[in-house]
Amino acid sequence: MKTILIFATMFMTQVICAVAQNITGKVVDDNGAPLSFINVVLLQSSDSTFIAGTITDDKGTFFFENPVKLPAILRLSAIGYATATRDITSGGNLGTIAMATQSVELGEVVVRSQRPVTAIKNNALVTTVAGSQLEHAGTANDVLTQVPMVLGRDGNFEVFGKGSPLIYINGRQVHDMNQLAQLSSADIRNIEVITNPGAKYDASVKSVIRINTRKSQGEGFSGNIRAQGAVQQGYFTNIDQGGLKYRTGGLDLFTNFGLITGKFAGDRAGSIITRSTTLWDQRFRQQGYLHSNEFFGKLGGSYLFNERHSIGAYYNHSFVHWNTRHNGINEIWADSSLREQLSAKSRGKEYNQPRHHANLYYNGTVSQLGIDFNIDYMWRKISKDSRTDETDLTSGSTSVVNSEGINHGQSIAEKLVLSCPLWKGGLECGQEYTSSRLSSHYTTNATVIT
Repeated sequence: MKTILIFATMFMTQVICAVAQNITGKVVDDNGAPLSFINVVLLQSSDSTFIAGTITDDKGTFFFENPVKLPAILRLSAIGYATATRDITSGGNLGTIAMATQSVELGEVVVRSQRPVTAIKNNALVTTVAGSQLEHAGTANDVLTQVPMVLGRDGNFEVFGKGSPLIYINGRQVHDMNQLAQLSSADIRNIEVITNPGAKYDASVKSVIRINTRKSQGEGFSGNIRAQGAVQQGYFTNIDQGGLKYRTGGLDLFTNFGLITGKFAGDRAGSIITRSTTLWDQRFRQQGYLHSNEFFGKLGGSYLFNERHSIGAYYNHSFVHWNTRHNGINEIWADSSLREQLSAKSRGKEYNQPRHHANLYYNGTVSQLGIDFNIDYMWRKISKDSRTDETDLTSGSTSVVNSEGINHGQSIAEKLVLSCPLWKGGLECGQEYTSSRLSSHYTTNATVIT
């Protein structure tokens, strides 16, 4: 009986501890009204690594079940409100958290818009961009950073708990993330975040983001020019873009182009310790930078026969050139005695020779049968060459390693989806075909040691 009581006590203690670790709270605005669809993210206190994320419900409440990595930082964000943070050292009810309204002054410009409306529709979380503050965000990249359930920036996005999503623009998959930088936020109608994709997508797809644009208005020529700059770690990066459109009747023609250039620095250090009869400590430190120049251009058009039939195509071209330099020191210590010290200096270049991407699509409805057809062709070639000077500081010996590589790939993909209404829902079926070819050629003067 005594043993049973001990085990029962231990079990109840574990249950109480687990419950105590849950984190919950309520988010309200300046007037005390609950805020729904607010991004709530848990980050590690030490390095701000993502732990978990969720959104508030229609009552403004959020809940994290037994997060194990505490202490942590709780971050709440939403368009139109100042980001709020809380330090979390243990679980429990955080009570009510008020988010202050954030206003942005644009000189003499008066912007009239509403806070984005987010709602659940079918299996998607739909955020309306048109007519909201988000339509002034800049590009699709800037909009996605503010969408509920989405984390990341500049083409590198994740959906809470679902990893990297597939991204579609008007039903066509985005293969080059530069398309997000080329799409103006003013042209976006809404964004759908799907956390449980159906059989329409591959089984490996855990989440999908669908960007739907506005229907073109007016006729004639229109254009835009945008420049964006930033300073990161003391280096300047800029993105310059321009675009031109022409519309008449059901015909739309467009072209856009851009240049991305910048320098990015990095510095990392670490140590690997192996405990055996001898205590081995391998230490390393590396400093370097990457200088990138990228040009891209896009040309395309579409024709709307009527509300039931449309066809279109585009061609995308881009070129990338990278220069890298790295300096590093590797040391091997045995029982606090230096055994080996190696210095390495490397320089490299990478040329993404003109990349080609073409797309042809048709969207239509015949009677009640919906037809969505897409075909893509991609071609790219990457050339790399590098030189590494290695010096063994213990022995004084020096070696030079040169290498060159060429990767050439091309692929064609086709997808057809047919849909029709069925009772209170719908039925979808389709087929998909993909063919890819990749060849690599690599040469080096390095000696292989076996």
